[in-house]
Amino acid sequence: MKKNAILNIFYQIIILAIPLILSPYLSRVLGASGIGEYTTTFTIVTYFCFAAMLGINNYGNRGLAKENDLAKKSEFFWELIIFRAVCTTFLLIIYFVIFIINYSTMAIVQSILLFGAYFDLNWAYYGLEKIKPLVFKNLIIKIITMICIFIFVRNENDLLIYTLIMAISPVVGELLLWPSIIKEFGFCKVKFRNIFVHLKPMFILFIPIFGLTAYRMIDKTMIGLILGNVECGFYESADKIVNLTVQILAALGTVLMPRISNLKSQNRVTEAKSIVKVCLISNIVLCCAMVAGILAISDDFVIVFFGEEFEPTSNILKALSLSLIFSSLSHLIRCGILIPFGMDKQYVWTILIGAFADILLNALFIFIFRTTLSVAIATVISEVIVFILEFLVTRKIFDYKSIVLPFALSICAACMMFACLFCFSFFISISNLILKILIEICIGIFSYFIFCFLLFISFDKKEIIFLKLMLTKRKGDDL
Repeated sequence: MKKNAILNIFYQIIILAIPLILSPYLSRVLGASGIGEYTTTFTIVTYFCFAAMLGINNYGNRGLAKENDLAKKSEFFWELIIFRAVCTTFLLIIYFVIFIINYSTMAIVQSILLFGAYFDLNWAYYGLEKIKPLVFKNLIIKIITMICIFIFVRNENDLLIYTLIMAISPVVGELLLWPSIIKEFGFCKVKFRNIFVHLKPMFILFIPIFGLTAYRMIDKTMIGLILGNVECGFYESADKIVNLTVQILAALGTVLMPRISNLKSQNRVTEAKSIVKVCLISNIVLCCAMVAGILAISDDFVIVFFGEEFEPTSNILKALSLSLIFSSLSHLIRCGILIPFGMDKQYVWTILIGAFADILLNALFIFIFRTTLSVAIATVISEVIVFILEFLVTRKIFDYKSIVLPFALSICAACMMFACLFCFSFFISISNLILKILIEICIGIFSYFIFCFLLFISFDKKEIIFLKLMLTKRKGDDL
């Protein structure tokens, strides 16, 4: 698991870092309006893509991880592939009917992403715990995509070209993964009646996934449709930074789920809970530092990274950063407890309530305050609600008291780090913003881990010993 976790974190960093590398260029070439128009159409097609997957990511991942017989794995795999093909075809028809009636060239181009749902295999590779081929093949595609954007997207009139490149590249990456998976499973005959056996359990897992999609993307959809493309561009830019940190933190959960599912199937519950505890504490330590860092440097960072046109993005970024702690912890609870322990109903209801709260709060705030900042605040409140709900339904399975002290110490260290950065910025004037940001990042990293070390040594020596034992346990094993 340790190697897979590192590889998955590396992969998540790459797939989100490349868009971030492109962001300074695109924000200046396409502007806030162009980025907002792309985001609005992208969020709409994403709803269809998630519907086409119909819960296959979590259901397929868990199913492959639990099954040890290769023949049964192969049969399970092809049943899901055929079932997904049926769903994707149905949704493609609906999508084209909608956007042929309300003709939108960009929306039609975005349909390539929906077509790519036929070929998505990420869930299978995660279920088999084979992260390496997934990382390196997709890395190549991402690099080629970045090069194509720099070559072909030169001004605001190239927005459609940019959309085409971004739609085609993931489909190509998915196609490249097929030869290896066919070599793994081969082909087998599938009984038609067995295909739809998966409908109910997949649909149960689909509901929270669609709910997650709704409360993660409804804000952008509403901003684009109500406040306009420029405001959507500001919000998307802030969300892109926050999403990078969320995905880095969430990467651990993606590889955590199959391992915990496997341990649970072997009745090794104590070991499973120990792994969850290590992941939660590690997540908290990293997340608190990220939040403090964003709050401290966002004003200068936004101007340097996106340009002066995007200055309103700074306050949105600060607000959204507060959601990091709750969204990342919620993801780990889902992947480490709810799904592996078969708590599908609780999983569904927590997400549905969170999605409903987010849609309601977004609608309420956007109509009352008419600002993107209010939408960001609504998003943070929704993340807190989801976290509280997941905590309540899992508190009898996992002892959360064991992470309270590490949480408190990490927050204290983050506050001290923020104070150091604030004092540096207040007392020392550096005209070169890039140099200033780099120095602040170095000061932040150094001060935070020094404060963490001192606080944990002083108040929580047992937790340090526990983490050290867990992280070094069984050297040579994959944990």
